[in-house]
Amino acid sequence: MSTLEQRLQGKRAGKPSMLDQYNQQKEQTAIFQYKKGAIEDEYEVGKDLGSGQFAVVKRLKHRKTGQTFAGKYIRKKKVKTSRKGIAQTEIEREISILNDLNHPRIVKLKESWQNANEVILVMELVSGGELFDYLADREQLTENEAAGIIKQVLETLDYMHDLKIAHFDLKPENIMCLPGKVPPGSAPAVKLIDFGLSQRCDLGIEVQAMHGTPEFVAPEVLAFEPVGLEADMWSIGVITYILLSGCSPFQGEDKAETFSRIAALDYEFDEEDFAGISHEAKQFIEQLFTRDPLKRATAKQCLHHDWVIKFSPKNMPAIKVEPVQDRREIMEMEKRKQWEEEEARRKAEASRAEMARRGQNGFGAQRNSDADETAPGLLRQLYHQRKNLENEIDDFKTKLVGQRTKHALQREPSNIRNDSRSYDTSVSISGSNYSLGQTRTQMASGLGRLESSMNSFETRRTDLRRMVRSTASTMDSVQRSMNSTMTRFSSINDDVRSRYGTSYGSSTLSSLRSGIPQSGRR
Repeated sequence: MSTLEQRLQGKRAGKPSMLDQYNQQKEQTAIFQYKKGAIEDEYEVGKDLGSGQFAVVKRLKHRKTGQTFAGKYIRKKKVKTSRKGIAQTEIEREISILNDLNHPRIVKLKESWQNANEVILVMELVSGGELFDYLADREQLTENEAAGIIKQVLETLDYMHDLKIAHFDLKPENIMCLPGKVPPGSAPAVKLIDFGLSQRCDLGIEVQAMHGTPEFVAPEVLAFEPVGLEADMWSIGVITYILLSGCSPFQGEDKAETFSRIAALDYEFDEEDFAGISHEAKQFIEQLFTRDPLKRATAKQCLHHDWVIKFSPKNMPAIKVEPVQDRREIMEMEKRKQWEEEEARRKAEASRAEMARRGQNGFGAQRNSDADETAPGLLRQLYHQRKNLENEIDDFKTKLVGQRTKHALQREPSNIRNDSRSYDTSVSISGSNYSLGQTRTQMASGLGRLESSMNSFETRRTDLRRMVRSTASTMDSVQRSMNSTMTRFSSINDDVRSRYGTSYGSSTLSSLRSGIPQSGRR
């Protein structure tokens, strides 16, 4: 399609701009993700595979292909204040995150359905069983098995954390083993499931309620402090402890005692449970059990730890993960190609319907065989007006010089078009006359101004995004500075108490936290 034809159809020529991509994404997001109708029409619903507080997982079998999937039936809240069910926004957040994740060790979402009471997520079925069951069958794993499993989870978390996505509910029950025989000295292949509590953590989030399983939550979650990707790494430490010893490091008699032990970092490496476990494994766990999230090891750092490198099996197959930017560009190209194909199909159907209508009304029968059928409507109109103009010129010459001299003066249409003389090339639209040359100039000028405005708008959008990223970086720096100040104040307070038997009062602490200097006794 030529540049002129794109402009006549209201399209911008050349590569799609950021505004075009944004509008396309907005249109695709508006047609949200739920399939219509009853899911029983496409799938045979089988037995229950598992259940939670507000969700049940069932086996699904596609009626046409025979493929099996896992259907997660999530009960929706009917009113915002209800305690029964999950809010629609939280369910759609899980769907959005699953759509953004594309990793071999993350369960894949196929499609989603919705009815009056539930949202149903049709997902990949992982039939090897939970890691919890794998551990229960063996009571305790070797360091090679544990390191192999932890390495796979760390690689998956590294991918997620690069996208600023936290799982927030890591535990052996949410790590699924793939079916198949495990070679001696190796570890089963695993996948992460259940992203119901996952969130994006670009700037950190304020936790308003306790999330996750009590044994695996980080201290900052219990303290209702801002949490982020570091909470997942605390859970990795708990899982590693359990895989190596068969015991939970902070398990108490009840939930309150468990929370108290987590807050106090009350754990130990029991000699009997950790008999024969390497010193590197204990160091690996210790670097994750830190009260300050900023001092906790990241997934990338853990992957380079001596224990993971030394004890993870060497015969585990490598995985290939598409770079995030490349994957998103491929998805955008595929969506745009699909949209263009649908648009071309729709226009072809409209064109056929228009031609059929004209044929029924008696139009088009007199059309010359050399007419340009591929030209847009306005160009076709100009073509016919040019033909009419040439016919009028022929009639004028016949009347002026007579029939005998007609052939002597007749010229080819190309010569008439290239003649230096000017003809009346005005167009009559709705009773008004327009000069084609003037109209073409005005259209080109208007399109130029429109493109200039669009480029200016995109430049402002880019500047605004830079400001947002700069503000985010500043907020992170301020947060780290505040954490450092509170740590130093606590250290000074402990020093004063050890030397003089007293400490800063509660009013001093409150003043420091609120940013108001304490003017009294120090």
